[in-house]
Amino acid sequence: MPRSTLCAHILIISLLWLQGMLHTTEVHGAETQLSAETAKANRSTAWPPTIRDGFGITFVLIPAGEFMMGSTAVDVQDAVRKFSHDLKREWIADEMPQHPVRISRPFYLSKYEITQSQWKSVMGNNPSRFQHNRHPVENVSWQEANAFIHRLNASTAGAPYRLPTEAEWEYAARGSDGRRYPWGNVFEASRLNFCDRHCTYSWNDKLANDGHRGTAPVGSYAGGVSPFGVHDMIGNVWEWVQDRYGRYHSERVEDPTGPASGAHRVMRGGSWDNNPGLCRAATRLYVSPEHRFDFAGFRLVRTQP
Repeated sequence: MPRSTLCAHILIISLLWLQGMLHTTEVHGAETQLSAETAKANRSTAWPPTIRDGFGITFVLIPAGEFMMGSTAVDVQDAVRKFSHDLKREWIADEMPQHPVRISRPFYLSKYEITQSQWKSVMGNNPSRFQHNRHPVENVSWQEANAFIHRLNASTAGAPYRLPTEAEWEYAARGSDGRRYPWGNVFEASRLNFCDRHCTYSWNDKLANDGHRGTAPVGSYAGGVSPFGVHDMIGNVWEWVQDRYGRYHSERVEDPTGPASGAHRVMRGGSWDNNPGLCRAATRLYVSPEHRFDFAGFRLVRTQP
């Protein structure tokens, strides 16, 4: 090879190498900046890791962070294959596409679902089917959950209470490591309240005994706690979130709040009468906000100590 040609080849290779190094530096720099922003958001609060408010509700601090929201096509395929006797792909296809989400600010999430005792102390009634003070309140609509929140905020400076967004809920349930359940990637019947052998539906698991015919007292399944220390995010009752229902997109988003319009609101988490296929951290249910069910409750976000 002529020396001039060799020199030209060396120059081209050097330029390509330099271009690659610059690209790698840019990507690494963006990731470092994102991590630094997240760390700064978490350091900026001196909030304690847990608080208990004047209404008897305990809250757990959820730090700012990033996670992959929803399910991949492989996740959906695996769920349908594993639970094929009572789960159809079209029921859970709206978990796709999986997409990156950044939660930019820490927040508090109630450690347990709102109980019947807490509801009664604020609203003066108990609409629940499975009545017991320590069980989650159910048979409440999205509108009624917000009426409860309105009363809390009316007697609290700064109006710090609200429903979690769908993204906040899922992040608190599964953390940032991509797990399918709060406890890991494998369904384990002992970690939640779902449709076990006491359940009268055809899809019940006749080999499982979660100890309850309907709802369970909140905090009954220590093995099902989320990475941040939140209980019962899978099973027991579906939980209303703030968002209107909408389809996912693949782009990275920060602090999403759902579509600006739409007739339905979202529930998350599965319940005492659901099969295991619906009791996953990514599962979504959309319902008219005025409807109430004996499998529907909620938990709260508090945005300041």
